Amino acid sequence: MSLQIKPPAAILFAVKQPSGSFLQSLRAECTWSTKDDISFLQATTANRNWPAIFGSSHHISCMSLLIVRCCFAAIFLATLLADLITDSLRRPFYFYFIYLTTLSFILQTVYFCFAVHVTFHARAVLAAGDHALVGDRPESLPWSVRSMALLWALCVPLSICICFTFWFLVDPFWNLDPDMPIDYFMLFQHGGNTVLFLVEFCISRNPWHLRYAIPFVAYAISYAIWTSIHFSLKIGVPSDKPCEAYELNDCPIYSVFDWHHPLRTVIVFAMLCVAGILIIACLWCAKRSLDKTAHGRRSIRRCELPQVS
Repeated sequence: MSLQIKPPAAILFAVKQPSGSFLQSLRAECTWSTKDDISFLQATTANRNWPAIFGSSHHISCMSLLIVRCCFAAIFLATLLADLITDSLRRPFYFYFIYLTTLSFILQTVYFCFAVHVTFHARAVLAAGDHALVGDRPESLPWSVRSMALLWALCVPLSICICFTFWFLVDPFWNLDPDMPIDYFMLFQHGGNTVLFLVEFCISRNPWHLRYAIPFVAYAISYAIWTSIHFSLKIGVPSDKPCEAYELNDCPIYSVFDWHHPLRTVIVFAMLCVAGILIIACLWCAKRSLDKTAHGRRSIRRCELPQVS
């Protein structure tokens, strides 16, 4: 049996409505005025509202959001496991972990697993009715919420950037490589995942900030270092994915990240970082618009919470 409970107003409006002009919001982002914002690095007053911020939606009920995230997590997890097993039958398993796509897809799968856990926990906290804003004592996020927030900052721009990089640089859609078969795993990891993350972006209250460019750039630099280590150790690529220019153990992971030509590779990585920052900026504008629209309609959904005896 379930009881429909309307959370306190402080919980319902936990996600702060964008205020002021666009330039004022931009200035606040650039000056890191975060004392009233959710933060996964420091304790803030807004962190007390994490159940509503990460566990509810402007557009669907809490239960519906939980079901959507469960479905997404199941799809990602099933795809990851099936791809890993299939890949391991064809080649040494460690080659699976050299690619940017697969490393990022693992993070994306972990994000949705955390999202399911946080949404379920948020419903329980809201059902207890003891998490309304009382006082102004700063609070740190629970570790699971902090992990979800950090992965959120990484996974959305990564999924978009990898999608565009693959179809425009690695295997251009107008000149597809006949030796690179297009199957479900390729399509989902280079496009399908992006669609699901954009759905999550639109229906969730997850915050979005320009400073999310920092973990994105850090991740890009980390992968650039990994590709240089891969090149130095002559790990190469699987025998079923040879390159024409070099011996198998000298082949780069991706032809566009070829450390035989270091200057060109550094330029490509720099361009990808700039592209990622632009994507993050566009997402910030989109999220600001979505939040304003949602608050304007007062589209606040009740949480269908379990009855507490």
